[in-house]
Amino acid sequence: MKKTGKAWFFIVAILIFALAYTSFFGVSTYYGDIENKIVKGADDIRFGIDIRGGVDVTFMPADGAEATHEQMAAAESVIKLRLVNLNITDYEVYTDYNKNRIIVRFPWKEDEASFNPEAAIEEIGATALLTFREGYERDSAGAPSGTTAEAIILEGQDVVSATGARQQTSSTSGVEYVVQLKLSNDGKAKFAEATGRLAGNGYISIWMDNTMISAPFVQVQITDGEAIITGSDSLEEAQALADKINAGALPFALSAESYSTISPTLGSRSLEVMVMAGIIAFILVAAYMILMYRLPGFIACIALLGQTAATIAF
Repeated sequence: MKKTGKAWFFIVAILIFALAYTSFFGVSTYYGDIENKIVKGADDIRFGIDIRGGVDVTFMPADGAEATHEQMAAAESVIKLRLVNLNITDYEVYTDYNKNRIIVRFPWKEDEASFNPEAAIEEIGATALLTFREGYERDSAGAPSGTTAEAIILEGQDVVSATGARQQTSSTSGVEYVVQLKLSNDGKAKFAEATGRLAGNGYISIWMDNTMISAPFVQVQITDGEAIITGSDSLEEAQALADKINAGALPFALSAESYSTISPTLGSRSLEVMVMAGIIAFILVAAYMILMYRLPGFIACIALLGQTAATIAF
């Protein structure tokens, strides 16, 4: 019984050390010079607006263009997609459909050095580039490569509309969620040629800028310019994909009507003070536990350290 207890003691100790290490340093794999983060460490923590500051901007259709409710929803969708692609997840986006404006608040990027609001706004609000491509080949960064990079089937101007919908099926569930796609006359001809070649043995991927948003399998040739994209798990998911497609076919660009920089409310100095206070508190607690419990106390301290690091990371 004692040997079993000691074995478990060392196993738990090793696990605690391993978790504490990954909390601070993370886990990465490398493919050549390209690093792929599996578990993010303390250095990968990106601060929000309260600590780092950011940008507050109002987007509107350029040149006073009138926008429908669906077009504004599509523009909001592409803004959110770009924010996520820039690793900016703690953003705020509000669409005022009555006044045709989209209000966006977002913190500076993790590696921001110039803190130039105009550059940040241009990166987020630039007109989206929608493409339909043959296959779904991607490079290590997720951008189209090989045949997919070269074989562009459709572009944004070839799409008239995309709508999320539900339709009846012969399966046991009785319903599936789809995106109904309508193409222009030029798009209809190009799509008929591509689906004729790929029917039954190929894919047509859909890209927003350099991000693949869908890659449906081509089942039959489509000659009437009205296609159905299946595979969505809900009506909301189908409509989200339709919004992204519509964003690439918007008849207007987005213009930043007004913007301002947001000063951090806590500030980097306050962050330094909090971190220092946490370190001092941990050292004092660790010293007390080591004196009271020696080795078991030391292990407990490491556990506390790992838990603290994990809490900060998340």
